[in-house]
Amino acid sequence: MKLFFCFTAGLLAAAGLSAADYYSNDFEAQSGIRFRAVNGEKWISDRKTAEQQGFLTIRREVLTDQNEGKSHSGVRSFALDVTLDKLVARWGASAMWQGPPLNVPLDKPVYLNAYVLAEELPPDVTPLLSVIFDGVDRQTGKPVKGGSLYFEKKGADPEGWLVFSRDVSELVGQRYSGAVMTGWQLILRAPFGKPFHGQRVRLFLDDVSVTDAPPAVNLSGDAGKAGRRDVISDDPYVVNYTSLYREFPAESVNRLKNSSFELGLANWIPRLDLNWTGQAAQMPDPLPLHTDFIKTVTMADAPHGSQVLELGRPAGIASSAAVESIPVAIEDGADYTVSFWAKASQPGAVKVNGSRVAVTEKWERHTVNFPGIKPYTRWNGKSFPGRFILAFRCDSGTETVWLDGIQLARGAQKQYHSPGITELAVRPVSRYGLFLPGEKPQFVATVFNGSETERSGTVKFRFLDFRRRTVGETTREFRLPARGRAEYVLDAPAGFRHVTLAGELTSSGQPPQRATTSVAVIPDLGNVTGNDFFASLIAAPNGPNQREVLELNKLAGMKLMPIYHTNYISRAPANWRENDAVWQPLEFLLREFKRYGFTPLVTVYEPIPAFAARDKDGIPVITEKEQREVYDYCFAMAKRFRGRVKYYEIFAEFMKDPLDSRARAVAAVLPHAWKGLKEGDPECVVVACGEDGLPTLLQQLEAHFKLGTLQFMDVLSLHPYGGFDAQFRPLLDRLRQSMAKHNRGKLLPVWGTEAGARGLDTLYYDGIDFETMYYPNFVTELDQAEQMVRQNLIAFGEGMERNATFYLYSGAAGMDCFSFVDGCNGIRPKTLFPAFANLVERLSGAEPVRRFEQPENGSCGYLFRKDGKLFAALWNFDPHHKTHPVELPLRPEQLKVFNLVGEPVRPAGRDKCMLELTGGALYFYPQGITDRQFIRALDGMTVRNLAASLSLLDGGTLGVTLANDEGSEATGVIRAGKEVPFRLAPGETKRFDVPLSGSGPLLQVPVTVSGSKGERALEYRGLRLDGQPVELGKRQFVSLYEKAGWRGADDLSATLRASGDARGLSLEVEVRDSRHCTPFDDPAMVWANDALQIAFAQPGGSFLELAVSDTAKGPVIGVTRGAADPSAIRCSFRRDGGRSSYRITIPWEVVAPGFSPAAGATGIRWNLAVSDNDGDDTVSLPKLKGYEKSLQLFPGLVDRKAPAEWGELILP
Repeated sequence: MKLFFCFTAGLLAAAGLSAADYYSNDFEAQSGIRFRAVNGEKWISDRKTAEQQGFLTIRREVLTDQNEGKSHSGVRSFALDVTLDKLVARWGASAMWQGPPLNVPLDKPVYLNAYVLAEELPPDVTPLLSVIFDGVDRQTGKPVKGGSLYFEKKGADPEGWLVFSRDVSELVGQRYSGAVMTGWQLILRAPFGKPFHGQRVRLFLDDVSVTDAPPAVNLSGDAGKAGRRDVISDDPYVVNYTSLYREFPAESVNRLKNSSFELGLANWIPRLDLNWTGQAAQMPDPLPLHTDFIKTVTMADAPHGSQVLELGRPAGIASSAAVESIPVAIEDGADYTVSFWAKASQPGAVKVNGSRVAVTEKWERHTVNFPGIKPYTRWNGKSFPGRFILAFRCDSGTETVWLDGIQLARGAQKQYHSPGITELAVRPVSRYGLFLPGEKPQFVATVFNGSETERSGTVKFRFLDFRRRTVGETTREFRLPARGRAEYVLDAPAGFRHVTLAGELTSSGQPPQRATTSVAVIPDLGNVTGNDFFASLIAAPNGPNQREVLELNKLAGMKLMPIYHTNYISRAPANWRENDAVWQPLEFLLREFKRYGFTPLVTVYEPIPAFAARDKDGIPVITEKEQREVYDYCFAMAKRFRGRVKYYEIFAEFMKDPLDSRARAVAAVLPHAWKGLKEGDPECVVVACGEDGLPTLLQQLEAHFKLGTLQFMDVLSLHPYGGFDAQFRPLLDRLRQSMAKHNRGKLLPVWGTEAGARGLDTLYYDGIDFETMYYPNFVTELDQAEQMVRQNLIAFGEGMERNATFYLYSGAAGMDCFSFVDGCNGIRPKTLFPAFANLVERLSGAEPVRRFEQPENGSCGYLFRKDGKLFAALWNFDPHHKTHPVELPLRPEQLKVFNLVGEPVRPAGRDKCMLELTGGALYFYPQGITDRQFIRALDGMTVRNLAASLSLLDGGTLGVTLANDEGSEATGVIRAGKEVPFRLAPGETKRFDVPLSGSGPLLQVPVTVSGSKGERALEYRGLRLDGQPVELGKRQFVSLYEKAGWRGADDLSATLRASGDARGLSLEVEVRDSRHCTPFDDPAMVWANDALQIAFAQPGGSFLELAVSDTAKGPVIGVTRGAADPSAIRCSFRRDGGRSSYRITIPWEVVAPGFSPAAGATGIRWNLAVSDNDGDDTVSLPKLKGYEKSLQLFPGLVDRKAPAEWGELILP
């Protein structure tokens, strides 16, 4: 039970139900971990003593480097490399590392969570996580201080990290009362009675947290079977979480999607790389587009269907053209075969994952064997278990190569197999999915019948606006012969600046096939001026699809371009002084930047020579030799590029634990980099130090500020990840105060040189990412757009002079999460692209005037002035993404309003403007009024909210209580079957009575309150305890696993009769269930049998949950949450054919101690669920032995623990 509910609740928490963090460390800046002790025949807490006595040798105990690829989230983790020896103990020798002190009461659910990647872990060493606590032993009554209880891993996540998560309040509360969590520790333990004997352990620890909800993660259990739990939602703020192959036939021999390219480049990633020949002048001018050389074309002799893939190369230059598949699910270590048809314009070759295959001028089928296949692994060692990327590359000769019918199959199978289904793909008509005002945005949808028989079906298309609301629909019917193909051109609805096309294909005998893409209308920013603030990073001058990268940045209105991964001192060859080729990549980029009008910022990370020695913590040791090398390199670079490069950035994200050592390294290097740059080009501007991690940013910077580093920079740079809400503003204020303190009162300009947010509408847990696949680290594409626009507005409004976004488009696979576009089946714009282009158009040439703040209701923003005219950008930052209706004292004609992506918004109202504020900025432009009137109207803006509550009254009447605590009158209508008008004066609270119709026992009454202050939807839920039957069936069905489905009333349905009197509650439940399974007799686990779950929430907030099940020992009652005496509950059970009958009597003293029963609503909320265990552990988690689905009377018991959604008990 714990595994399932922890996992489910975690996904729900990530999907929008926020969890409280009592402690969290992602190890991006600080470790906070110290050696605690070794424990064998004696306890040794002094590390030096333990090492001297030979019990352990610690090789590494520090944060990782950001390029190691050993991180669960972000780019860093805590690395531990230790050898354990000699220790022996009866209960298992152990070595322990402890986190910082905590003070978390364990009187409610508290989860300790962590992730461990074991790079080297002997089978006789077990990693454990432990809670440290103070409390009172229930058995002895004695106080316990510094007690410790451990727990084991739950399983592994899709990246192979061991997942630790446990409700430690439950773990500790089983024996100790009044407990307080005072810390946590990581334990390495030997088997009971066995010694450590020189085992080496290398592991990485990340994302340790203490929360009130479990983490969101898909687990593999002890048997290695994946316990998948998809998240599929239409909520624009919930990231979907599913498999890339959810709709793909599991039985297909060929594991590749779109393997014969009939759907264009869907599910393939193209990349055109230009290979350096040593001189930038030899690079093509202009750069080629990858779409001209990597594309699908129609061929009459295509081996399968009519489309084939063409890989060509630009004439006269060294280059490579390639396609990479999306990740394919494999079994690591098994034997696979890749087979494909190929021909060439002249004899040549193609490389398949590095293996060269000769190709002739005729279609031939080729095979490449992959014995003991290995999973995809990035250059830095970051591995993705169970995933493989197939790559075809042409990088020599001048021939054009065509490919078709590609297959990846288990074993030696080489005959081509199509998946045998009809597939769907969609893409924009234009190259980037971008259109200028006045142009017609269009989509292309492709349907391909990959089977060997005629197929027919329907494709339903929905058009969604930027907030994912449906704004249009259309349908296409198709009938296609075997291997037949059809295309449809679809116009996007007019008047929208970002439109998503969502297509769903249905055809008999196969799963529905879904595909999405998008288009955007953006302003023409080709000749924009005053856009110096806007910047985007470019990675490596020879990155894939380089021209597309440059063009997209130009279309978005970027000006400053920080250049990454080029001319780093740390990567310079030893002969860089004589090797002119070192500078050629930058020469090439400067040529291109001049063409596009970009301003370069050359980054010099990490500005420390490769030959520098490192101390035990991995910190470079700086001597005069290193300082001289830094000076020489910076001098040579600035001198060479004088007049062409003005800005250089030194250091980035360097200041991590241990801060003092790193601060000394910065202070030892920065003056020499400064001197070299300034003497090479006295006009250059030195930018430093590019730190990130907002919570610790000031601490990181002040560590070297106090060493005098501010005098060796002209600009202070930040990487303000997360700087999209109000916390960023006071941080900038404190940062400037610190600069003044440590720089003799002088303030430096502040730039943002890297920031971003991971935005995807769907995260695929069998996909890849260049940093992390951790679900909570991702937001939807709408949320990404809102965050990044707010971050830029705050930075601009607070006087930062530049702000760079990471990356607009990298051209590489696995990096679409940060980008403004997605690169599968053509490039399509995410919501961020039109939102950012809209921002650039409005802020270019503008100046900040002042902040706008209404902290009492969360509204904030800025006033700006452009071309002498005042305007404002406002939003309401609500972590739950609630909409806030607002009212401004202006007539609608006195205000023009534009939304996040630039669409006009018409305010409602007559004498006042009524609008809705969200996390997406609205832009306000006054019309025909003075600046003073506009500012006064903004300051007078009010949030139009009504508080509402429901209660059941005597006589079958529903009471709707409304409270108007705002400064204006509220009017409207209450709808609950009947309509009741209301009018409330400012500050007035009033109850309105609505008669209810119907006499059934189950009350589920929807209530809508709408009017001048917005609309609210509520529902009253209750159950009359009058003994009348209530049927539970498909409507109440809850599937707990993907394979679990409702198979009719005989499979699972129930009839409930509930009655109540002065003594207590009586329940009669008859369950229809064709298969009766009760594998558990432990009271703590009987809920996973065929069983009943019954829960009560008392008015004071106490929560009681019971489980009742038949077992081999007779009926068993388990108390799974709260405290109760099961012996006070009477229960009987009878099984007759396919029916199970329960008779249960529960005294009021058990339900709600001290409750005095009286007719009417009791104030006690309750719920009932029917558990179904069909004995098939391949459907559910193996540990649950077949528990797979439930019925629940009201929402919020099985799918989540939400007593507010339950029904009220009503006595007759």
